[in-house]
Amino acid sequence: MQSPDENAHLMRAEMLSHGQWLLQPPPVGTPVELASPGGEVDAGLAQYSHAFMETIAPPGGPAPAAVREKTAHWNWAHATVFYPAPGTGYYFPLIYAPQALALWLGRTLGWSVPDSYQLARSCALLVVCLLTTMAWRHIPPNPAVIAVATLPMGLFQAVSPTLDGITTALALLAISQFIAHARTPSSQPGQSLPWGFLACIFLLVTSRTHLLPLLLLPVFLAWKRQSAAAWAATALLVAACLAWLGFAMASTTDGRVVREHSTTEIVLLYAGHPAEFLALLGRTLGNHELVRFYGQSFIGILGWLDTPLKSARYEILSAGLLLAASLSFLWRRPADAAARWLLCAVALASCLLVFVALAVTWTPYAAPAIAGVQGRYFVVPALLLGYALGDTAPHRPAWQRWGLRGLGAGMVLVSLAVLVETLVQRYAFWP
Repeated sequence: MQSPDENAHLMRAEMLSHGQWLLQPPPVGTPVELASPGGEVDAGLAQYSHAFMETIAPPGGPAPAAVREKTAHWNWAHATVFYPAPGTGYYFPLIYAPQALALWLGRTLGWSVPDSYQLARSCALLVVCLLTTMAWRHIPPNPAVIAVATLPMGLFQAVSPTLDGITTALALLAISQFIAHARTPSSQPGQSLPWGFLACIFLLVTSRTHLLPLLLLPVFLAWKRQSAAAWAATALLVAACLAWLGFAMASTTDGRVVREHSTTEIVLLYAGHPAEFLALLGRTLGNHELVRFYGQSFIGILGWLDTPLKSARYEILSAGLLLAASLSFLWRRPADAAARWLLCAVALASCLLVFVALAVTWTPYAAPAIAGVQGRYFVVPALLLGYALGDTAPHRPAWQRWGLRGLGAGMVLVSLAVLVETLVQRYAFWP
């Protein structure tokens, strides 16, 4: 339960495993601080979650090893309790399918709650590995893409039963499919877009609102193919995504944030006075402490943003990112230049939408700065830029190709070492 909002994500998967697709209002009489949408979950899993949530407290709380020993043989209660999970209401529930399937399987087979939890983590990680392998078989990654995808924060999220690992892997697959299709002309008149590509875009847009500009990718491919079937599939995809986002914004309330205006009201306020939003964005980006936090949390601030890396590790990984980006940079004009420019535009628009989304869903109106922005939200935009501006070096001499592969592998090993070092020091895994 040490990944940000992991308890809520796990409980949303548990709700889905019981067939509950949408969040429900809290029962009558629920205390105000818990009066947020959620659903019925197994009481044993809820108790297990609460036990590990106590380890998030500052030093002085129970040690993770002690909690793990206490909960090692806890079983499913087969009785439900209401659990609020308001922040997950924005996400299309199918994104939780791997974790939900694992929890259902563990409960059905009579496994303990800890074993079922580990199965959920393993299933999520397996999906991440499979999607990433598929993506990199389409388009081999350059060192910049490898470095961004395997930063300590990304690795930490990939082994958690949350959404970040799966959405990052889906983004890798969607981008690589887009580049592959943009490079090859349509072989059949009237050919539609691949359903797998469309499914990736749908899941990404409906689980990460700031990735809404990804809808431009199927639009580009439909324009390139000049196919009525492709245009129809794209129109259906756009309509489905906008319908879900509209429903989620209208139906989701979050009791964790005390605001005088609803999300819809704040959207209308900023839409009518865009200068106010630009001033808010300027104050946010002008805050050096916030910008520094964005950079560090992009590389990795683990736990519930309470476990930073050692300062020297940020410098080493930042230098590695710059080296990987500079050596991957594409200096010659490629044949698919239009597609690459589109990826750059989508990346920049997605970065802007990070601030827009948090301004209307998490920040009270007329605040001094936009709250809730974390560096990990910029990982997919960084991957878009990495693919757009980077080179997989098929034309380079063999020694250069092997050198770039070595650089990518080196970044993975450094990130993994930093991750293990930080987790061992923070959580004292062994009594």
